[in-house]
Amino acid sequence: MSHTHLPVAAYHKQPIKISAPRLDCTGSSPMNDNLLIPLALAVSAYSAGVAAQAQLPEIVVVEAAVEGPEVTTVLPEVSVGADTATLLRRVPGANVNSNGPLTGIAQYRGTFGNRVSVVVDGAVLANGGPNSMDSPLSYVPNGLLRELRVTRGIVSVSAGQETLGGHIEASMRNGSFATGADVDVHSEISTSYSGLNDGISASALVYGANQHHKVAVSASYDNGNDSHYEGDNVIEATEYDRSRYNLHYGYQNDTSEFSLTLGRNETDVSGTPALPMDILYIDSDIATANFATAFDEVTFSGHLSYSHADHLMDNFSLRQAPASPMRFRSTHATGRTLDYALQANLPLLAGELAVGVDVNESIHNADVANPNNPLFAIRNFNDPVRNTYGLFGEWVMEDEDRTLELGLRFNRVSTDADPVSASGMMGMMGNGADALAAAFNSGDRSETFNNTDWVVKYAQRLRKGVGVHLGLARKSRAPSYQEHYLWLPMQSTGGLADGRSYIGNLDLDSEVAHEINLGLSLRSERLVFSPEIFYREIDDYIQGTPTANVTANQVSTMMSGNPALQFNNVDAEIYGIDTFYRYQLSDLLHLEGHLSYVRGKRTDVSDNLYRIAPLNGRIGLTYRKPSYSVTLESEFYAGQSDVAAFNNEEKTAGYGLVNLRAFYDLNEQVTLSGGIDNLFDKTHRNHLAGYNRVAGGDLALGDRLYGTGINIYGRVSYRF
Repeated sequence: MSHTHLPVAAYHKQPIKISAPRLDCTGSSPMNDNLLIPLALAVSAYSAGVAAQAQLPEIVVVEAAVEGPEVTTVLPEVSVGADTATLLRRVPGANVNSNGPLTGIAQYRGTFGNRVSVVVDGAVLANGGPNSMDSPLSYVPNGLLRELRVTRGIVSVSAGQETLGGHIEASMRNGSFATGADVDVHSEISTSYSGLNDGISASALVYGANQHHKVAVSASYDNGNDSHYEGDNVIEATEYDRSRYNLHYGYQNDTSEFSLTLGRNETDVSGTPALPMDILYIDSDIATANFATAFDEVTFSGHLSYSHADHLMDNFSLRQAPASPMRFRSTHATGRTLDYALQANLPLLAGELAVGVDVNESIHNADVANPNNPLFAIRNFNDPVRNTYGLFGEWVMEDEDRTLELGLRFNRVSTDADPVSASGMMGMMGNGADALAAAFNSGDRSETFNNTDWVVKYAQRLRKGVGVHLGLARKSRAPSYQEHYLWLPMQSTGGLADGRSYIGNLDLDSEVAHEINLGLSLRSERLVFSPEIFYREIDDYIQGTPTANVTANQVSTMMSGNPALQFNNVDAEIYGIDTFYRYQLSDLLHLEGHLSYVRGKRTDVSDNLYRIAPLNGRIGLTYRKPSYSVTLESEFYAGQSDVAAFNNEEKTAGYGLVNLRAFYDLNEQVTLSGGIDNLFDKTHRNHLAGYNRVAGGDLALGDRLYGTGINIYGRVSYRF
C-alpha cells in the first residue's frame, strides 16, 4: 500500500525528459532463436531520414541531486492498446504477465503479483476476483493515464507497506491549476483505432480551474474483438469492453493541497484465455482523497481511499463450453479495501525525517456455481480478512555530493477467514471436498505476522556527470489470502496461470528478502547511461510444490487430471542487471533503449522460479522536430530455458520485432499520430504470456499464447 506525501529531501529531484519511442510495436529481425538487433539498427538508420508522422511520448528519468536515477517515468503512448500494463515493457527491469487483453500483472526484476506494490493515484485497489482479472493497472485506461512511475532498485520504506518486489505508481489525468483568479475551462478529446482487432478507444477530459480550485470530469471507453496471429488465425477469448468515469476536485493554496476523486470502472464481457474463466463483468467503485499541509518547518500529509469490486466470471459464455453440463462453472466474487495513512516530515540533524502510520484493510469473497445444477455450490473464499498496520521512520541527508537514506518499517499483518463448504459434488469427489472443508474449518485460520523492514541507500557524486549508488535492504511480505486460505484444489492463484490446481497453507511464514543494489550513472550533454546490478536472497519464498495431502491430490486428479500443488515456503534467489541508455546523435536525432536480465532460482532444490522474463531489451532511433517526430524501434527477447519444473513450465524461443510510429501536430489543437506494430508480421510467443485455456479455436489447448501479428493503428487528439 502506498500513500501520498510531500517529498522528503532525497526526492528533491530534477527530471531529465527524454523523448522516446514508446511503442509496443513489433517487427522482426530474428537471429537464430535468440534475436539480436543489428538489422533493426540498420533499418532504423534508414527510416529516420524517410519517416512520416508518429506519436512520440517520453521517458522521464528522475534523479536525485547526486547522479543516480531512482524513478523511471513513462508517459502514455498511442500504441499501448487497451492494457496500460504493457508500458512496463519499456522500463529497465520491468515487464508484464499477460493473461488477457485487460489483465496485465506487473513484473519487476523477477517478482510479480502481490510482491510488487502497485497504486493508482495513491490508492490500493481491491481485486474483485481471486485470479487478478482486474489487476491494478486495468483500472487505468491509456486514454486517461497521465504517467506511470516505476521505482528503480530498492524501494524506500515510506513508499508502501509491502514492497519486497518493487513499487509502481499510476496517476490519471485531471487537468492542472491555472495561474490567476479567473476560471479557465479546457477540454481534451482523443479517439483511436487498431486494425488488428478492430479496437476502438475514446477518452474525454473537461476541467475548469483557477489558481486555487479545480474541477474535472473524465471518461473513457475501450472495445475490441479477438486478436489475430499468423495471418487470419484467431486468439479466442481476447475481446474486451471497458468504461471508466471520474469526477475530481482539487484545492491548493500557499501551504496546503487537497484532492478528492470519485471513480467508476465497468469492465463488461472480456476474455482471459490464459485463465480457466472469462470476465462477464467487473463493476468497481473507487474513492480517493489526499492532502498535505505545512506548519512552519513541519509538513503533514495523509491519504484515504476506498474501493469495492463486484465480479462475475464463467467458463462457457466466451469460449467453447465444456462437453459435460456438470463441468459448467460460474464464479461470483467481491473485494473491498479501505486504505489510509498519515505522515509528518520535519528537519532533523542536517536532514529530513519522515514518520508515519498506514493501514490497509481488505476482505474478499468467491462463490462457485453450476447453472445446470442448482445444488452445486462451493464457498471458495468466505470473508478472508487481511489487515496490515504499518509504522515507519525514514531519515534522509543530502548535500551537493552525496545522499544518505536510512529507513525502518514495522508491519503487523492480521488474517482470518470464515468456515467454507461445498455441496452438489457427487461420489468420491464430494466426499473428498467435504473432508477438505472439515479440515480447513477445524484448523487455526487466524494468523498474525510481525514483519520488520529496513533500508540503507547511499549515493556519491565522483565528478560532474558521474555517480555511484548503493542500496541494502531487508524486505518482507506476509502470505496473500489465496496462498493462505485456498482449501479446495483450484486455480484461484492470483493469476499464476500455470494450469495447475493449488491448495493453500495455514502454516505459511512471511517471505523475507535481503537485497543489495549497486548502480552507476554517467551523464553528459549527449549520453545518459545508468546500469544497475542487484542480488536478492529470499527466505521462505512462497511457491507451489507437490503436496502430501492425499485427499487434495485425489480431488485435484479427478478435477484436472493432475495432482495438486500446495503453497509452501522454500528458499530462492533472484539476481540480474538492467540499464537505461540514451545517446544524442545530433540536434534532431537520438538513440534510446534499455537492456534487462534477471535470473530466478530455488536454492533449496535444483529448480528455477516460475514465469521469469528472459533477457530482453529495446532500442529506438528517433528523428524529432517541433511539429513532428518519427521513431523506428527494435524489441528483442532471448529464449528462456531456465524454467520451473514444479510448474511444468515450457521453454520459449527468442524473437525480434520492429515497430514504427510517428506523430504530427497539425496545429495547436489537433495532433495526428499512428504507427505499425510488428512491422514484419513476425510470429512469436512471449514467455510471460500464459497457456491457452480455450478449446476449439485455432490455437491448441494448453499451448502458449501467441503474440499478436502486424497492427496498424492511428489516433486523433483534439484540445480546446
